[in-house]
Amino acid sequence: PQELRDLARSIDSMQARLREEERLRHQFLSQVSHELKTPLASARSGSELLLSERIGPLLPRQREVLEIVVRQVKELYAAIQEMLDMHALQAQSLDFSPQTVKVSEILEDLQKRMQPLTEKKQQTLICESHAPLEVYADPQRLRQILSNLVSNANKYSSAGGQIRVQAIAEQQGVLFRIEDEGPGIPEALLERVFERFYQVPVSNSLPRGTGLGLAITRELVAAQDGWIRIQNRPQGGLSAEIWLPSFPQKAAH
Repeated sequence: PQELRDLARSIDSMQARLREEERLRHQFLSQVSHELKTPLASARSGSELLLSERIGPLLPRQREVLEIVVRQVKELYAAIQEMLDMHALQAQSLDFSPQTVKVSEILEDLQKRMQPLTEKKQQTLICESHAPLEVYADPQRLRQILSNLVSNANKYSSAGGQIRVQAIAEQQGVLFRIEDEGPGIPEALLERVFERFYQVPVSNSLPRGTGLGLAITRELVAAQDGWIRIQNRPQGGLSAEIWLPSFPQKAAH
C-alpha cells in the first residue's frame, strides 16, 4: 500500500539524517578536542620546561605552583581523551588493530610507564607473568586498559602500599589481575563503578575525574571479546580481573 511505502521512505530518510547528525557530532567533537589539545600541549611542555630549571632556578613556592599547573593540565588532557574515546565507542568508530601480543612485553612496558607514578607515593609495583603467554588484542588498547586500572589502584591506595599485576593462562585466554591494598569499594557500589560519569564517594581530597575511566575500560575489554570484574579482596584492597582471548574468537566458532 502507498501508506506503507511512504512510511518506509520516511523511516529511511530519518535514519539517513540520524547517521549524518552522528557524523557531524563526531566531527565537531574531534575538531573541538584538537583545538583544546593544542594549547594544552603547549602549556604542559612550557610548564615542564620551567620545572626542569633549564632556563633558570625556581623558588620553592614557584615550583609548587608549577607542579599544580602541570598536574591540572594532564588531568584536563586525559579528560578530553576519555570523552572522545567514549563517544567513539558509542558510535562504534574507535579503531582496533587486534594482533597476537606477547604478555611479557606488555607487562614490561606497563612497569616502566607506571613506575614513576607509583614511586611518587612510595608504592611498590610488581608485574609478573606465570608463563610465556600471548593474548589476541589491540596492544595500544590493552596498555590503556591496564594503565587505567593501575592508575586507579595508585590513586586510591595509601602511600607505601603494594600494587600487583599478574597474568595467568585461563580458559584459552589470559587473565590479568590487578590487586591493591586500598580501602576497597562498598559491595553495593561494585557494579555501579562501570556506569558512565559515576564516581565512588570519597571522604578525602582526592582529585575527581570524569567518571568515564572504568566505563571506557569495560567497553574496550568487551570490544575485544573479553570481560572484566571488580571485587573486594578478603584481606583488604581491591582486585580487578580482565580476561582476553589468546586467539581470534571468530575462528573458534
